Amino acid sequence: MKNTLKKLLIMIMAIMLIGSLTACGSQKDNVKNQSSNTSIFPNFNATDFQGNQFTQNMFKDNPVTVLNIWFTGCQACVSEMPQLETLSKELKEKGVALVGVCIDDVSMDKTIYAQAEKILKDNNITYPNLIMEHGEEIDNYLNNIFAFPTTLLIDREGNIIGEPIVGSIDNQKQIDDLNNRIDKIIENDKQ
Repeated sequence: MKNTLKKLLIMIMAIMLIGSLTACGSQKDNVKNQSSNTSIFPNFNATDFQGNQFTQNMFKDNPVTVLNIWFTGCQACVSEMPQLETLSKELKEKGVALVGVCIDDVSMDKTIYAQAEKILKDNNITYPNLIMEHGEEIDNYLNNIFAFPTTLLIDREGNIIGEPIVGSIDNQKQIDDLNNRIDKIIENDKQ
């Protein structure tokens, strides 16, 4: 009986370990359906790692903004960054912005700030990465994301379009699907 219980515990721990290594929460069910609660991304004030200020008005500049939400302890978030950097340059040609949001509380912990900065530098990231200022609306929204990375498509009115993309964007099929979604939003923007 003890051996069976021991084997069962080892199996459970192995399954949990494998699940945690595949992504920092890559199951679609781990994200509450944000679009059913609200179709508009919450108002926010943010600063990027170069000190530039951003608000929700940034969405007005492009027919689509791809918003990638990540944190420093998420290996899947960090490992997709080089692909996102390449994608950001391709999207720029379409008039689409790619913006990262680091949800670590870097304002309270300078070590985490330095770690986030190092991750961006080591991956040669040039697209903006924001640090959100605390506010009830944005904090509530971000605290309801349970899987990382999570990527949202936001139109120029600030509307979240479609379901969030949960997990890394790290293969050609995912990139093609993302581009198809972006093209449809751009087409709707022209009407």
